Amino acid sequence: MNSIAQLYEDEEAKTEAKLLCDIMVVDDSDINCIIAQHMLEGLGLKVITPIVALTADAFYENRKKCKKAGMDDFLSKPIMQDVLLDVLQRWIKPR
Repeated sequence: MNSIAQLYEDEEAKTEAKLLCDIMVVDDSDINCIIAQHMLEGLGLKVITPIVALTADAFYENRKKCKKAGMDDFLSKPIMQDVLLDVLQRWIKPR
């Protein structure tokens, strides 16, 4: 039979295991994103937010719409490997 202490320890281990992930925070308010990011990082989570738009419409107006919608970066099709690498290097930090 499990004791209450064992059940608590088991539940704590499950919770810690669930927290081993990356989280993307999305909100239309920069302040809310910052607050949520600080809270989540305080729980030991890694917050990721880069969103890259991928579209065949490479015109300036479409890029502007993507930025306004909250996209961090933009790739137009067809995707070229060197351009993809440039975008990845801007947003991916070494662990």
